[in-house]
Order: sequence, then structure tokens, then C-alpha cells
Amino acid sequence: MRKTPLITLLAVALACRATPPVPPPVDEAAEARAVEQALNDWYGAMARDDSAGTADAMTATFFILEDTLPLDKAELMQRILAGRGQGTQSARLTGLRTRVLGDVAWTTMRNEEIWIPTKGAPDSVAFLETVVLQKVDGRWLIDRYHAAKLPRATPGPVAP
Repeated sequence: MRKTPLITLLAVALACRATPPVPPPVDEAAEARAVEQALNDWYGAMARDDSAGTADAMTATFFILEDTLPLDKAELMQRILAGRGQGTQSARLTGLRTRVLGDVAWTTMRNEEIWIPTKGAPDSVAFLETVVLQKVDGRWLIDRYHAAKLPRATPGPVAP
């Protein structure tokens, strides 16, 4: 019986170890839908005044640039809680362009929000937004959010 030299066994062992594991195939379209659903769920939690659902949708390192106002998770939650009882807010997300790469995803979209105060007239505002999400324990959580407020549409000239 012929014995394999130790150096050959070491070379084979090192070669096998150096090959990175191949990740399982991912259904990118399904993951993109899950990302978009996570965003809609987050806005739904805010509309229902569900502070736990709102906070649970964010990572511990969440950070947002709300137009020109930088806020971390605690600061955003403080602002949301301070607005409780003052009205309702809804959001309509359109034109989502979502990319998923492993456990990180990002999407860019238009967000049209309507604020209906308990006293006063409703107000609407539109944003262009980019959101970065991280998959943690199988859930897509919001980690970074950038919202740029769009100028209000001005009426054009009336056609004759």
C-alpha cells in the first residue's frame, strides 16, 4: 500500500479551506418585494401610532437625514411620539427601484405624504428618498434613510 506524503495532504487541506463557501441562490425579486413590504409596514405602523412596530423596523444604528435634519433612532422616535394625537399621516411609496446584495438592500423611491391635523387643513409633501436596509435574523430592517423634499408644484399658465 502506497502512503500519501504529508505535504500532499496539507496542500489538499489548505486548498479546500481556501475555497469560500458558495452562498445559496437567492430569489432577488422575492427579496426586493420583502424589502418594499418592510418599508410599507413601517409607514403603516406610523399611521397606526404603533410605536413598537415603528421602532422594531429599524436597526440599532438607524440614522435618517429627514430633508436637512439628521436624526438617530431615539431622536426620530421622540419626534414621532411627540406628534401623537395631533393628527394622522399617510405615505404612498411609488417608483421603487430596489437592489439586493446579500444581507444588504437599498431602494430609491418617491414618497407622497399627507398630514391631516386634528385641527386645521391637511398638508401634503413629496420626497425623493433612498433607504438602506439590513437583513437581521431573517427580517429586513431600516438602517439608513435619506429624504429630499421636493418643491411644491406651482400652477403653470392656463391654456387659452
